[in-house]
Amino acid sequence: MKYLIIGDTHGSIDLAKVTTEILDTLEPDDAIIHCGDFGAPWTGDEHDPTLQFWRSLKNRVYICLGNHENYDWILRQPVVESTGGTCYQLGDNLFAPFLGEILTIGKKRFWFYSGGYSVDFLYRTPGKTIWKQELATREESSRAIERLKQSGGVDFIITHDGPREFIMKYWGYPIGGPKPAYYKLLGVQEQEIIHPGFALDEVYQRTDLWQRWFFGHHHRDDDRECIRPIFRDIILIQDDQETIL
Repeated sequence: MKYLIIGDTHGSIDLAKVTTEILDTLEPDDAIIHCGDFGAPWTGDEHDPTLQFWRSLKNRVYICLGNHENYDWILRQPVVESTGGTCYQLGDNLFAPFLGEILTIGKKRFWFYSGGYSVDFLYRTPGKTIWKQELATREESSRAIERLKQSGGVDFIITHDGPREFIMKYWGYPIGGPKPAYYKLLGVQEQEIIHPGFALDEVYQRTDLWQRWFFGHHHRDDDRECIRPIFRDIILIQDDQETIL
């Protein structure tokens, strides 16, 4: 079985990188793993052409939700069990795992940690272009990480954001918590939610729990560790070998 790992398509904005030539490398039983900012349908329209594009594919697509998602629409979709985990079903072939779910896709186990912080929140409108569900509550986050610990480990971690320690080490980004205006805009308390970068630091240190890790959000490609941010790169995994397409 092959796995195609994709990040940040933002509705139709960055969808052109998912070419017919790349999709033709897959057989119907292969899977596409999306690292978030799927962004379809951004307006909530079931006839959105980008949503229809994904629904038309021959492959199952597993989406780790990001911060550029229409959560109002997603939360209205059916909740189903798929390959061992609970997901929102966004189409016959489209599945968005709940935070912390572990799915067995083919012979590999995947742990999903969704969500990301919209640094451009001041330019967004609650309920239209930003939703409080983009960040997990501290309770949800703790349960998700505990599930990974109790699982004994997985083959792949798929997240939208990455651990703060990795980002600071290689890129020097000054990752901090959300600004006070963010909490006010979304009507949440600071102690209620957690930035994924901080939550995932704990997982980053537990290399006994994972083999490979892919994330998006930062619009960078970097292959210096077994944890790999992707944006322009699309990774095809076959027989444990990785190829950049």
